[in-house]
Amino acid sequence: MPKSRKHLRAIGIAIAGFTSWVLADVCMKLAGEAALPPNEVVGFIGLTGAIFMVLKALPKGKVRSLWPKHPKVQLCRALMDLVGLYFCVIALNHLPLAVFYVVVFMAPMLIAILASLFLGEHLSRGKIIAVIVGFIGVVIGVDPFHDIARGDWLGCAAALGSTTCFAINVTWLRVITRSESNDSIAFFNGLVQTVGGFSLLVIHAEPISAKTLLILICMGLFCVSGNVANYAALRATTATNVAQFHYTQIIAGALFGYLIWHDVPAVHLIVGAAIIILSGLYIAAHAHKAENVAAVSPR
Repeated sequence: MPKSRKHLRAIGIAIAGFTSWVLADVCMKLAGEAALPPNEVVGFIGLTGAIFMVLKALPKGKVRSLWPKHPKVQLCRALMDLVGLYFCVIALNHLPLAVFYVVVFMAPMLIAILASLFLGEHLSRGKIIAVIVGFIGVVIGVDPFHDIARGDWLGCAAALGSTTCFAINVTWLRVITRSESNDSIAFFNGLVQTVGGFSLLVIHAEPISAKTLLILICMGLFCVSGNVANYAALRATTATNVAQFHYTQIIAGALFGYLIWHDVPAVHLIVGAAIIILSGLYIAAHAHKAENVAAVSPR
């Protein structure tokens, strides 16, 4: 396959994966509207992910390889991801999808800052400006100084907590993946989410209707298919190329929000989202340039 076609195919797979994640969030929001506690939603996400990784490893006889080489390190990271997932479920219960994604896309800015602080990655003046501009975009999009209801404040706080946990995890993963496989990380993450979600059923268990069960199954399948598509895209092209299309989630989120909940994005939300996308694309383009320089530099 020609390189250009392979690149375009990878972009298409990445966009399909990001759209699958949006559909998983749609199902998560619908599950919350069905009065399902966050712990049950988290448990189903984890169970689906863990089962998928076992089924993937079973034909190759690599089930034992799913167990991490450094369980304590992975446990700490997985617990952080578990907390982030709880925040995500709470945020989706309180925010329209478009607003949720505006807050969530602070992640590239936070990752750039954390990578500079803890991994020694260079934070140029241009990237610093892009981070500041992106944060301004979030403030404009959320519009915290105009008619924010109490529930919206809770939703925004939960979305910010989820984004912070995600950014810390991504930065941490850059270190963990040096010794742990992607499959092991995905399996152990699902295992911790399953235990962390379903263990709370001893305190309170909400009955699940057939309709809600179908929503939960779809949520898990969309989440897994999004992960698989993302891995496939990353095998075919660079992480920077994939990251540039991550922002299609804002558009897809706004579209599904309108079609299902009739949420019409306000002008300030559209302006804020545009600023965030431009800021994120600048950071991605800067990272792509750095990758190219590193590739041609003598070793």
